[in-house]
Amino acid sequence: MHKNIVNIIFKATKSALKIAIFLLLLVFFAIDFFIAFSITEYSFIIYGIVMVICLISFAATFFASIRKVSYIIFAISFIIYLLMFFYYPPIVERHAIDRCFDSGSGVWDYHEHRCRADCWKWDKEHGCYKIE
Repeated sequence: MHKNIVNIIFKATKSALKIAIFLLLLVFFAIDFFIAFSITEYSFIIYGIVMVICLISFAATFFASIRKVSYIIFAISFIIYLLMFFYYPPIVERHAIDRCFDSGSGVWDYHEHRCRADCWKWDKEHGCYKIE
């Protein structure tokens, strides 16, 4: 009897943890998707597809019949996602632009690809409008 109760508690805790991880992934991917939304290249579409595959494969781990395959697909797609997140230049630049705007410390210079604290405005025609 005691063993059954411990087993039920273990399974409930494991399911609750999986649901929490799934919800955290969903929130993180949604935020990341909207940060990188302005990229219109095909590679961004691949980035979004990898996110969706990660979520679906992680959700599929709840079903015992496809659990092993789901974990493998999740691991591969999550590794691809991390590689794109940290090393793919357009996505890295979108995150840098977002950090620049969120910090409020300056404007993004699209020619030099950096956050500039010495400008109050930047446009394509005139470039940086210096703070005097």
